Amino acid sequence: MAGVEQLLEVVALGQGVAIPSRSTTEGHQRPDIAYRPVTGLGPSAVMVARPETSRSAAVAALVRAAHDVVAAHHPDHTTALT
Repeated sequence: MAGVEQLLEVVALGQGVAIPSRSTTEGHQRPDIAYRPVTGLGPSAVMVARPETSRSAAVAALVRAAHDVVAAHHPDHTTALT
């Protein structure tokens, strides 16, 4: 997660602000960053991205597992796998 770490470093240096996900705030606590809740927003969407031409069995298994977890907990938030 170099991207998240880099983003948080920019914030810690006072050169930017971010609106991270709850999982980011819970998994990346730092003494030099103050997290404040933003209220009044709906849940954010999380997507699985893969190359259109991917033939990897491992990638297909990851996509299927992610889809199955969401379907089990939030059946109204899933889309068909292609």
